[in-house]
Amino acid sequence: MKLFIIILLINCAYLFGERLYKYQLRGMHKQVFDMLVEEALQNKFVSIYDKIMERAIDGINEYSFTIMCEQSSDMYDKYKSIYSLEECDRVHNGYNGYKRWIQNHPNNIVSITKSYITREVFATNIIDMLNYSFPDSKISKLHKNCCDYYQIEW
Repeated sequence: MKLFIIILLINCAYLFGERLYKYQLRGMHKQVFDMLVEEALQNKFVSIYDKIMERAIDGINEYSFTIMCEQSSDMYDKYKSIYSLEECDRVHNGYNGYKRWIQNHPNNIVSITKSYITREVFATNIIDMLNYSFPDSKISKLHKNCCDYYQIEW
């Protein structure tokens, strides 16, 4: 009886199931990563966009933010200087805000996909989306507290 049910299920799956060809199966990996990257980009963009809108409603004409970087709270208090990421590594005993962010967010898109997308490409895509949404605003990049900071002014 069990064998009959198994054969019946296989035939139903064959008759009503979707056909997947080799090129579709081989392309699923890239398709999943494309969806993950798009979702991560949209989530980050929406969070930045919402904060920009909140500031604009409050009458504030600028907003500073990071993308995938975390500054040390003790570093923020001690070091008000602007350092490049390389100088942070040398001056602040190997501190790297990007590596700290990766450690605290192990399921983020860059950790999951490894070489599929870099943080530079991810950040560039976010900045491009912001430039498109706010075409006459000024977006500048600076290094502060061992992180890449972006500032948008309107």
